[in-house]
Amino acid sequence: MVKLIYSLYVQFFYISFIECSEGYFGVNCSLQCNCGQGVTKCDHVHGCVCKSGWTGTLCDKDINECNDTNNPCDTAAEDCVNTDGSYQCVCKEGFENTTNGCKGKIILLSTVLILINF
Repeated sequence: MVKLIYSLYVQFFYISFIECSEGYFGVNCSLQCNCGQGVTKCDHVHGCVCKSGWTGTLCDKDINECNDTNNPCDTAAEDCVNTDGSYQCVCKEGFENTTNGCKGKIILLSTVLILINF
C-alpha cells in the first residue's frame, strides 16, 4: 500500500517588462500615464514618478509641507505658506527678512519730557 503524505504543486510566473513607448508603462505597455503637474517622468515599470513636494498615483496631490507636524519654518518668527509642490516661509508681523532668516525689528521709542515752569 502506498500512502500519499502530501502533494504540492507550485506554479511560477515570469513577467518581463519591455521598454515602452513614451507615456506608457506596465506589462506589455498596456497602461497609459495620465500624470498630473507634479510628475518628473513616466517610468516604464511603475508609471508616474513624482517630483519632490508631490504625491499620489498620478502625482497630482500637493504635499502640505506646512502641516503642524512637519512645519519647516521658524514658527516663532515665520508663517509657512504652502504652494504647489513647495512652500515659502514669510516673516511674521514685527519681524524683518535678513540673510539669516526673520529677525525681530528693533523699535526705538522716544520719550519727550516737557517741563513747564509757572
